[in-house]
Amino acid sequence: MTAVGLSTAGVFGWLAVRKVDWPAAGAALVGANWRLLGLCVPLLCSSVLWRALRWRVVLAQQGAARIGPLALAAGIGQGANAILPGKLGEAVGAHALGRLADLSRIQSLGIMVVTRLTDAVILFALVLGATWFLPSPTLRALRGASLIAVATASLALLLPLVLRRQWGVRCLNSAADILQRRLGTGALEVMRKFGRGLTTAGRAPLLLAFLASTALMWGVLSLSLLIALRAFSIELPAGYAPLIMGLIAASTILPAAPGNIGTVHYFGLVALGLVGVAPGLAGACIIAYHALDLVCALVIGAICWTIAGGRLSLWRKPESDVVARASAPVDGLTFGAAALELTAPEQSQPQQHPSTTTLLAAEEA
Repeated sequence: MTAVGLSTAGVFGWLAVRKVDWPAAGAALVGANWRLLGLCVPLLCSSVLWRALRWRVVLAQQGAARIGPLALAAGIGQGANAILPGKLGEAVGAHALGRLADLSRIQSLGIMVVTRLTDAVILFALVLGATWFLPSPTLRALRGASLIAVATASLALLLPLVLRRQWGVRCLNSAADILQRRLGTGALEVMRKFGRGLTTAGRAPLLLAFLASTALMWGVLSLSLLIALRAFSIELPAGYAPLIMGLIAASTILPAAPGNIGTVHYFGLVALGLVGVAPGLAGACIIAYHALDLVCALVIGAICWTIAGGRLSLWRKPESDVVARASAPVDGLTFGAAALELTAPEQSQPQQHPSTTTLLAAEEA
């Protein structure tokens, strides 16, 4: 993954360097309104709180999942992505989330997968909006591909809901049987915890709230991009900012170099070029904005790592793994020794699947 990320960054970085008019970019950087650009900093830093808030939405049932520890985990993940290639920072973020929110690492990895799927839905929706509203014939030709991307990401995001339904449980149980026969009970335990993470947002209201908080986060980041555009005297309609942000941020889904260097610059140049911004001016704006974003991520990551301290020991087990807890979360679902069982007193216990290695038992569809 590291090699793929560095290769991707090299290709897009080379393409970006070729597109920039460097003398014009230097003049634009000198003439920029840096005081106005400084207003981007609090907005970029606030993304940590938005990321923590959306985790809080789906982890409200866990007493240890307070907004403070979740913000620390989000900050550490952002900082790690700024210095590690190939999206390895996601693994660091999952580890931090597991330790600070008192979850297993495998369960927190499942939550990170749902988080990235949610980001993909919002970003691809913004790209789809750009193909309709930005004045570019090139973008209009991408409407079909954008629509397919939104539909694919949305279907993938429905996976947490599917796994809570009875027919989804049967499929998962069958896969669990195969895993246990071929790889042993260890693999079954990993799949059980990962499934618990995926189904954290397995109710429609939670999933909708997760999507709404994600959309708000990207809205705030779009405002920061609009301020950066104004700082470089790029007078585009304010409504273009989230669409351009979607085009730029969609590049972060690709494996890339630390801090998405190269990919963000190329996609930023292309996005601004599609609305008529000169390459030199576009290059200066993207370089300055991305540099601010990287500095904010690195500083916040270092602060959060320092505050977290010894709680992020790599091999230390969480104090109370929620997968093994006997108490029922507020949604009426809890893990038993081997299954996710319905515990609400007013409902009868569903008949278990005949498999001896039942992974999950879920509420009726």
